[in-house]
Amino acid sequence: MNTYTEFVEKAQTEFLNGLKQAQDLNVKAIASVTELLESKNGEAKLPTPAEIVEKSFAFTSQLLESRKEYMLKLAELLPKN
Repeated sequence: MNTYTEFVEKAQTEFLNGLKQAQDLNVKAIASVTELLESKNGEAKLPTPAEIVEKSFAFTSQLLESRKEYMLKLAELLPKN
């Protein structure tokens, strides 16, 4: 990368891509769980909507922290002024 601005733009794009991936995974996971629980005809106890939100955000936070660590490692590889 030639400039700091290009680096920042790439980092932001990577971050947003990671966030979108996390959101997509959360939606798919919740859809799968809902489908499984519905197939059990009420035999299983459903989590509350708040519990689902908390678990989803916990996972997303872990994913974002992982992406941040990755981007910081990349940043360390760039020449320092």
